[in-house]
Amino acid sequence: MQHLKRTIFLALLATIGIFTTGAAQADLSFFKRGGVMKISGKAVAADVTKLKEQLTPDIKTIVLYAPSNGSWTDIREMTDLIEKAEVTTVAHGTCSTLICSALFLSGKQRLFSGALRPEANSVRVAIGEGHFPQENESKGTKWNEVMDWYRGHSNLGYSNTKYLHKDFIRAPGVLPVEAKVFFPVSAKTSKGNTIHCWGNKQNLHEDCEAVSDLDALKAGIVTSADLFLNAEELKEVSDIAPPAPTSFAKLEDAPPSPASDACRDRYKDFLRYDSPRAFVITSNGGCYFNSAQTATPYRTPIERCKKERSTAECRFYAVDDKVVFTPFDQSLPEAVSGKTASN
Repeated sequence: MQHLKRTIFLALLATIGIFTTGAAQADLSFFKRGGVMKISGKAVAADVTKLKEQLTPDIKTIVLYAPSNGSWTDIREMTDLIEKAEVTTVAHGTCSTLICSALFLSGKQRLFSGALRPEANSVRVAIGEGHFPQENESKGTKWNEVMDWYRGHSNLGYSNTKYLHKDFIRAPGVLPVEAKVFFPVSAKTSKGNTIHCWGNKQNLHEDCEAVSDLDALKAGIVTSADLFLNAEELKEVSDIAPPAPTSFAKLEDAPPSPASDACRDRYKDFLRYDSPRAFVITSNGGCYFNSAQTATPYRTPIERCKKERSTAECRFYAVDDKVVFTPFDQSLPEAVSGKTASN
């Protein structure tokens, strides 16, 4: 129970970034090639003007690479611009923030990307109540306005956008938010194509339950079950090939020292996620993991570990359903040069 409280509390704190804008943060980038525009980065108020300048008549498709941040006032101005342009919007990867889902739902046609495994694409529709904590109440920005906007841009009704879990832990100054997470109809996840989550988790789908009678197409989140395919515009870095299994331990055995108690708890969480998945530990007690909902589930945790733990060594502990760990006091087996894993 303490572990659950801790993870929910940390997730609540992390969610503040969905709704606020920081002066030191990078603004949105608008990359155009042909009739396709890619939007990524963190929004600032000036991005409304930028979008107005960049959204020329030749742009027919907007691909969303997980944009984040932005006030609801600015987001609404952006959604109006996209609606008037009558373009196709594409969710590429995890579209988990308010700005991403709103921009996506502003498209006349809405599609998931076909450049990734279907399970690596999703759109998260946030569900909440009350005023936004970071916006001045005199502006009148309330969750019910957001819910009404969602309902007006989809087939979602009140029962689908109803706040359900009023008793989960709240961080001071942060309003509870739940979500419905929609995957492509073709996605094969252990919980199905649509899940209801609580506790403000954005990318890791813990504390979620299946929604059996709803999918992205029926809900009007997407306008077609077809996937957007444009290999040149959606080119991704290939995933790496994971190490071969070892006889170090059974899959259910948590990592030994130097892994911390917190990392051993996280390993239990890791075992609940769908494959492909990878769990990485460090020589100074840290850990990282990613699952099927990541574009590159093997490459991402090891590269993040190396970047953030530059003074420590990073090694895979488990990949998919196998332990692949070699103790830190032993040399790693020689890797096969140039080998990659397909998405």
